[in-house]
Amino acid sequence: KAKCLEMAAQSKVSCILSLLLVSREFARLVSQNVLPLISALDMSLASNVVISDEPSVRRLLDLTPPRSSDSLLSLSLYANNQLARKLLQSPSHSIKRLHRLDLSFCSDIQAEDLDRLDHVSFLVLQGCKLVDDASFFTSKSKFLGNIRGLDLSWCNNIGDSALKVLAAKCRQLQTLELKYCDGVSDHGIALLGSSSATHTLLHLGIAFCPVSDNGLRLAAGRLRALRTLTLAGRAANGELWLTGNWTARGVDAVREERPELEVRF
Repeated sequence: KAKCLEMAAQSKVSCILSLLLVSREFARLVSQNVLPLISALDMSLASNVVISDEPSVRRLLDLTPPRSSDSLLSLSLYANNQLARKLLQSPSHSIKRLHRLDLSFCSDIQAEDLDRLDHVSFLVLQGCKLVDDASFFTSKSKFLGNIRGLDLSWCNNIGDSALKVLAAKCRQLQTLELKYCDGVSDHGIALLGSSSATHTLLHLGIAFCPVSDNGLRLAAGRLRALRTLTLAGRAANGELWLTGNWTARGVDAVREERPELEVRF
C-alpha cells in the first residue's frame, strides 16, 4: 500500500485509477492521502483499459476533495477523443468543477459537447478539426460565458466570424491563441479591439495568421492591456518561421508605439 501511494503521489494517473478500482479501502486511502495533493490530472494519449474507462475517471474526479471556488481541477484529455466525448456527454457534477480543460486533438468534439462547460475558465481546443465559426461560435454558445483563456491553435476553420462572437461574449478574456487560424485577418483584430478585450486581453498569439502591418497596428493601438504578442514560431533547428502578411517595418512600428509590449517570435 505504501509503495502504491508513493507512486500515486507522483501524479501517475494510471496508478491512481488502478488503486480506486482495487477496493473500497484503497479508494479511501487514495482519496484521503493522494488526491488532496493533486491540482491537475493528465490523461493525455491514454490507451490502456483502466484510464480509458469513463466511470473510473468520473469516480476519480468525484472523489477529489473540493478546494475552493477559485482553485478547481485542471484536466488534460489530449488526443483522448473517446474519453473526452463520454465525459462531456454524461451527467456528472464533477465536470462542473473543472477550471481548465485541454481537449487538444480530440478530433470528434462537437459543438453540443461543450454546452455544459459554461463554468470553464481556460479551454484548449488546439487541433480539433471540427471546430469552426458556424457551429461553435454563435450567440448561443454557452461555453464562452466564463472564458478567460482560449487556445484555438491549428483550428483551420476559425476566422473573423469567431472573433466577432468572442468580442461580444467573452468579457473576461485574458489569453487568446490563434496560431495557424488561416481565416483570422486584420478585420478580426479590429473586432477584438472594439470590445471589452481592450481592457482585459493580456496575450494574443497570431503566428501563421494572414495578419498585416495594419493588423499589428490595430492590436498595439486598441488592445491597451496587451503585454505579449506572438507573431511567429521556431523550427526544431532553431530557425525562425516568419509567416503572416506583416513586415519587419510593421513590427518596428509596434515596438515604437508600445515599448512595454513584448513581441515574441
